[in-house]
Amino acid sequence: MKKIVLLLILGLATAQLAVAYPGSYQQTCRACYTQRGTLYCKCQKANGRWKHSRIDRPRSCRKIVNNNGQLSCMGHRRPHHGDRPRPQPPKNTPQQIRKDVRKGDWTPSQMLNG
Repeated sequence: MKKIVLLLILGLATAQLAVAYPGSYQQTCRACYTQRGTLYCKCQKANGRWKHSRIDRPRSCRKIVNNNGQLSCMGHRRPHHGDRPRPQPPKNTPQQIRKDVRKGDWTPSQMLNG
């Protein structure tokens, strides 16, 4: 009995009750909860059956909808500092090489030799 209670307490500590993220999914999804930044729900499909669904990073969505039993993000919010790193342009593009040459990081002979 003590093990069951302890497991239940540990389970509640790792799973958080759902924060009401904006969107119409709340009308056709139930048993929603968040865990480690992912929203989990049981959502109703068009045929009336229920399907387990999840969406990663629900905070980044403007609205969350139920698309035939699958949680979907409709529009993204701008990321907050620290949410995810900014994408970096690929190295060795012509534009990047020109910038590096101007900064003195590359010489024309290096561009020719690779």
